[in-house]
Order: sequence, then structure tokens, then C-alpha cells
Amino acid sequence: MAGPVGLRNPRSLCFALPLGRGDRLVVVGSFPEVVRSAGAMGVDTVSVLTSRQREAARRGGEVAIVDAGDAVPLADGWADHLIIPALRDWQRYLLARELARIVRPGGHLFLAAKAAWRPTRDRSALTLRHGRRLLRNGGFKVVEEYAMRPGLHNPHHLVPVASSEALRWYVECAYLPVTGGGLLHARVLRRVPSRLLALTLFPALGVRARRTDDEVTR
Repeated sequence: MAGPVGLRNPRSLCFALPLGRGDRLVVVGSFPEVVRSAGAMGVDTVSVLTSRQREAARRGGEVAIVDAGDAVPLADGWADHLIIPALRDWQRYLLARELARIVRPGGHLFLAAKAAWRPTRDRSALTLRHGRRLLRNGGFKVVEEYAMRPGLHNPHHLVPVASSEALRWYVECAYLPVTGGGLLHARVLRRVPSRLLALTLFPALGVRARRTDDEVTR
């Protein structure tokens, strides 16, 4: 493990990817701490960046520079896994036309984004439904969805959204202090539906998806 963020650290969103020594990982965006941690595990990484992010990329790892509409200069099926630690507007075209091409069939993707209550014009935020559609249209099948807190690239907690038990545990044991006021607050939150509870308490969503074997429609 290298530095405060490590792929073996359960607080890191990277644990949701089945990474192993010798795997190839594509990191979309400038996240040198993720690249360093992957390298410490023996994972080969390539960061996909815009030309404006070139300076940050010099901290380590191989780099592919793209601009809007460019193809990613990696071969078909090159990557075993791919991670988008914080969705940005410029990355959407990559999901639409490039990312499934460079990830081998059966490989995994982890996408993290700001959580949205309802459809929004903020292209860095996702609702659960929009996240599923975005990944499905890009050639990935959603495996599991997480509520994330507090940060995108190094969250302290990833709680499976589909597990009402996990969400309730988080409310009662991790989110609130064990005080009279905290217990009262927890009692109120128990009445909130699970999906609404996830979007209420967690500022970000994480989605793990698998590259499908089907040919992606271009």
C-alpha cells in the first residue's frame, strides 16, 4: 500500500474491482494516488487525461492524452479493468464510444459520481437510474451500486444500495453518534425508504459494472 490511499484499503473504492498482480487498469482522470497504489500492487496503469491535465500526469504512471471526440490510443481489449473515480462532463463521450472497446469482455468498471435526487443538468451528477442507463448504453452491465461517503476517490464507507440492512446498520452504527440525540435521529431515519435514505445521507454514488460480451452498438 502506497500512501494514505491503497487498493488494499477497504475505505478505497478500488476494492470493488477484482485487481491482481499483472492486471492492466485504466484510470480516467488525474488521480495520481490511485495510480501509485495500483503500482504498489503490481498493477499496470494508464491514465486517460485531457491535454489540460498533462502536468498532473507527470507524477507517475503511463498517460494517454485525449480531447473531445478523440479515440483513446489503446488497443481493443487492452484493459482488464477501468475506474472513473469522479465523473466529469468530458468523460461521457468516452463511455458512449470508447471505454467498452478498450476493456476486455468480462472486465470490470467502477464509476463514481455525485449523487442526485432527481434528473439534473449537472453532468457530473447521477441518479441511480441514469447511472444504469449510461453504463448499459456504453456496453457495461451493472453488478452492484454503492452509496458513498464522504469523498469520491477515497470514501470512508461504501454501502450497497440494494441492502436495506446495510443502510440501516450505517445509520445506527456509523453515521450518528451514540448519544440520546443520535438515537432519536436514528429512530426518525428508520422510517425513510432505503433508496431515499441512500440519497439523503450519501453525497456520492458508486457503480460497479461488468463489460458485456455483446458487441457494443456504435
